[in-house]
Amino acid sequence: MKTPARLVPVAVPLVLVAVTTGVLLTLDVFLDTERLVFGYLVPTTLAAVAYGSLIGTFTAIISAVCATYFFYPPTFAIWIEKPLNAVELVIFAALALAASHIVGRLGDHRRD
Repeated sequence: MKTPARLVPVAVPLVLVAVTTGVLLTLDVFLDTERLVFGYLVPTTLAAVAYGSLIGTFTAIISAVCATYFFYPPTFAIWIEKPLNAVELVIFAALALAASHIVGRLGDHRRD
């Protein structure tokens, strides 16, 4: 059974975020840093280039949720304990949304 073409722009970013999460969790064991969440800018940018700013925005939101759940204490919870970490997440989300919008628009012009 073939995957409908309209699901691909949603499935690919989810896979990109899942792979990025795996890589970042592996790096977290060795580097022990909370700043790895900025690695989620990679799937956000790739998704925006490939599918436009709307899918880039979707990827940025999913990435922010994953960053919160996996990397900010308490881990494995959608709650951020330290206010400084919350500020960092807001900065990440703003950067990711801006990048997805800018790169998505550039990709839209390229596809035209």
